[in-house]
This record gives sequence, structure tokens and C-alpha cells, in this order.
Amino acid sequence: EEKCTYNQVEIVTSDGETYTLPRGQGSYTAAGAVSWTLLGGPKYCQMEDVIVPIKIAKYNAGKIVTEEVLTLKKGETSGIIRHPTIQRISFTVTLKSLNEQCS
Repeated sequence: EEKCTYNQVEIVTSDGETYTLPRGQGSYTAAGAVSWTLLGGPKYCQMEDVIVPIKIAKYNAGKIVTEEVLTLKKGETSGIIRHPTIQRISFTVTLKSLNEQCS
């Protein structure tokens, strides 16, 4: 049976930004106050609902204040992501699509 893995995802934020992220890479928002990184996951069977882990780090004065890992399936939207010290930061992310490799 073929086993698959994802090598890239497309994420859309609630403020209309679209990011195409390869595995292990990430991006940031709010001048670096919040960053996210696409984590690797286990291999899975083709046609399974894939759960994609995304690490969210929140910074203040260049230091990490909190970290969490979101898990999303294709088409799923996260809960509201807020920053503990910057009230205006509030958004969601949606896993729009993912690119799979199977062998």
C-alpha cells in the first residue's frame, strides 16, 4: 500500500493573506509578533484525512512569550489566534490545500 506525505500547503488568513509553505518553512505577521512554521507529520495512507501540524510562536521584544501547535485538516479553519500582549492581533488560518507525494 502506498504511503504519502505532504511537502507543501497553502494557508489563507482571515485578513486575506495567502501563503504557500513548504514543509519546515513558515512566515510571520504583525511585524514578527506572531510566526508560524509548517511541521512534519507521519506518513499516511492515500485518501486519508491528513492532519497538518502548524507551530505558532508569539513574541514580545524579540523573545518567545508563548508557543502552541495547531492541527488542521484540508478546508478546516483554526480558532482565533490572539497575542497575549498585543490586543489588536486576532486572526484565523485556513488550510486551503496541500500537495502530497506518495510512493
